[in-house]
Amino acid sequence: MRFATRLSALALAAAGMVAAAGAQAQSMDVRVTGTVTPPACVPTLAGGGVVDYGRIDARSLNRTEPTILSEKEFPFSIACQGSTRVWVRTFDNREASRVSGIVSALGSVYTNYQNFGLGAVGDTNVGGYVIRFKQDTFTADGADVRTVHTGLSGSGWFLNLEGGALQNLPQYRVSWSTSFNPIAFSNLAGTLSVTPVLVRSDALPLQDEVPLDGLVTLEMVYP
Repeated sequence: MRFATRLSALALAAAGMVAAAGAQAQSMDVRVTGTVTPPACVPTLAGGGVVDYGRIDARSLNRTEPTILSEKEFPFSIACQGSTRVWVRTFDNREASRVSGIVSALGSVYTNYQNFGLGAVGDTNVGGYVIRFKQDTFTADGADVRTVHTGLSGSGWFLNLEGGALQNLPQYRVSWSTSFNPIAFSNLAGTLSVTPVLVRSDALPLQDEVPLDGLVTLEMVYP
């Protein structure tokens, strides 16, 4: 019985082929789409990403030189669903208020590449600040790692010699490594720090309150 059924099916198929022989050939495309996505990674910064210096007495500021405020440190971590290579790039949302050269007050290694704007009051820019993924504080899956970054051209990886300071460049990327090339990890933990530098107080409109208004976006990139 099964054998006969198979013969009948084959005969029907053959008949269909004969009937279609005189018809014009037709075609259609089969498109296969989809995206393989990296394991999701979630960054966390203690304090919700807000670095609050509170109320600063104007009398504590230097009248004739920039004033360096105290460095604030926060635990920073990235948790991924699986082992993943992660790069970070920066966007300074207050770049127009950057005071050129001001972060050199923190040391000669700091230039405008590490300078992020602190906002403005009227026509007066308030200052700048340095953000660091502090060197020698990070571990990846329990192993010590170093903060590395791309060169000025955006290619190659180099040990960050500015204490892990982030750079204000569109092609800049930062990551973590046991040598130079970034490694994959599931859990990264370390310290992020911020150090502001205010312009000399005699350049500030101190008849009113002067807010600090820095805003940098750290964006994770999956290479």
